[in-house]
Amino acid sequence: MDFHFPDTERTADEKRPGESVWQFLVRSSWPEAAETRSDIARWLNEYPADDRPRLLSRLTTGDDAVSRSAHTELVLHALLRRLASTVVVEPPTPSGGLTDYQLPGVGLDFEVYRLTTSRKRAAADQRAADVLAGLRKESSEEFWLSVNVEIPGAQPPSLRRIRTEIREWLATLDWASARTFADAGGYWPQPKVWADPTGAWRIEVSAWPRTASARGAGPAVGVVEELDPFLPGIDALRTRLLDKLEQHRQLDRPLVLVVDVSAATFIHDDEIEDALYGLTVLDTTTTPAREYRRRRACVWPDARPVRPVAVLVVQHLYWGRVRHARFVWMTPPGVPSCPLPGPWEVGWLGVDGRVHRDPAAFDVAALFDADPAA
Repeated sequence: MDFHFPDTERTADEKRPGESVWQFLVRSSWPEAAETRSDIARWLNEYPADDRPRLLSRLTTGDDAVSRSAHTELVLHALLRRLASTVVVEPPTPSGGLTDYQLPGVGLDFEVYRLTTSRKRAAADQRAADVLAGLRKESSEEFWLSVNVEIPGAQPPSLRRIRTEIREWLATLDWASARTFADAGGYWPQPKVWADPTGAWRIEVSAWPRTASARGAGPAVGVVEELDPFLPGIDALRTRLLDKLEQHRQLDRPLVLVVDVSAATFIHDDEIEDALYGLTVLDTTTTPAREYRRRRACVWPDARPVRPVAVLVVQHLYWGRVRHARFVWMTPPGVPSCPLPGPWEVGWLGVDGRVHRDPAAFDVAALFDADPAA
């Protein structure tokens, strides 16, 4: 039976506190949500019918980290189906485990991992979302607010007290003086900070004078920026890649590790290269100083056989923006070609100790609009 999203009333408001990403996707009338629903329904119906319920249960869970990981697997399956007529889901390995996908015609197994944030960060996000939801109930005729919220501790602040103190603070501000200063090009607002002395939470609020035409009762909280102290980093990426290799060390088939780093906003290409090929070190004992790679605790150290055959790095893969994602094949040192046919973007470590890259020769995103391979 084909998968279809329920035909229900949809609304245009933003994601609500406590609402899962799947619940928001089903409810939202935003164009991006409609496009995502169309893609997911099409790709789920291309998924093998016997395997679909397991993936669907993970997509629809209330745990956003699980949903996003399942979405990454679905996107990869859709991509592979446009490159090969047969994609085997969860093929067994000699150790009794499973990889995620296999292309029998090409002889490649794929193991997919989405670098996720910790449960600690997820809990902090939820506490921040609850506080922001309360602050959005504030209204002001003369100012709107930009808010930074950080709640790493388990105990959030008293919303009633914070809202009362924000109103008292706004009452001390003079709109006419602030507006005159802002019109003259001045950066008027000075942030007001509420913070727990133990570091459990911190709320920074700046008040901006409305223009004369915009004065009148309305939401006080406009721009909201959530501070995030728990983003996954390069150490987490390196550890997870090595864990996946250890998990499949008995696999006698060529293995491609697929890692989605979309949640790791601050991981850059050079850091990914360090996780794969070793840390770049500047040797100042030589004249002139030279750079070399310390090939320890990385995916392709000198002493390890060439496994995996590639790491497919996925970046910027967000619900509603799949066609803007970036797929980069990182290959073993000295191997400038990709194991899967196609003019992909490829990166590899050269004999000069530097990473070289060939850009993609075609728009990978266009594959998603194509029909599956026959």
